[in-house]
Amino acid sequence: MPRANNTLPPVTDDHRRAAFAAMGWIGWTYEQAMADPVRRRVLECRACHMRKQQWQQARRQQRWTRTPWPPKTSARPAFDMKRAAAGDRDD
Repeated sequence: MPRANNTLPPVTDDHRRAAFAAMGWIGWTYEQAMADPVRRRVLECRACHMRKQQWQQARRQQRWTRTPWPPKTSARPAFDMKRAAAGDRDD
């Protein structure tokens, strides 16, 4: 079975703009915040966090849409070890 891709996608400008909107800084534009070194780092951290949450949510949805465990089978097992150990050998 191939391994899942565990690398995070890159942070996009959309992530940064969503992070800026989530911060709710009054009197600051996006361009002003990106020009300020401290606020830019804060936005980068928030954007990375938002990207990671989206990535984890997408992976959770993929994991649940694959094959459920245990797989549903209508046939009963060929040999029941517990019954055999208990001495029940009617089969």
